Amino acid sequence: METVITEYENYELTNSCTCEDWDEDTDTYSPSDSCWGCYEDEMANFKSEILKPWMSANGYDEDTELVARGTGMTWQRLSGYAYLTPDEMVEKLSINGDWTLRFTLSDGGKTLTVVRYSHDEPVGTGLITFEPKPEDEDELF
Repeated sequence: METVITEYENYELTNSCTCEDWDEDTDTYSPSDSCWGCYEDEMANFKSEILKPWMSANGYDEDTELVARGTGMTWQRLSGYAYLTPDEMVEKLSINGDWTLRFTLSDGGKTLTVVRYSHDEPVGTGLITFEPKPEDEDELF
């Protein structure tokens, strides 16, 4: 059954370990001393809960050429764009260091935006948006 987005869905993906251990004595969870694959699990959840519904709502496949536009990136608060496919999205938005991507899926699944957080972006970037890659590069500006 396909996921239907009625208002909006939020999803947070991070490359920091989120594994937790259950302590039966205190009846609480605490951060684990070792990681057992939380990133891979979260990536699979992101693809099924956010990416696939967005692709379906827009008629995209894994190889659809897109443009990601962003503002307020890095410690220099730069703006720019990058070409990517849905399959490359997380790889292209991540940086060499700790990061968190907060995705929002809205408009019945048609609009996907993301804000990246990192050491150099502690309050987050501006919204990063996605659109089909134009045939003529002059249409980017």
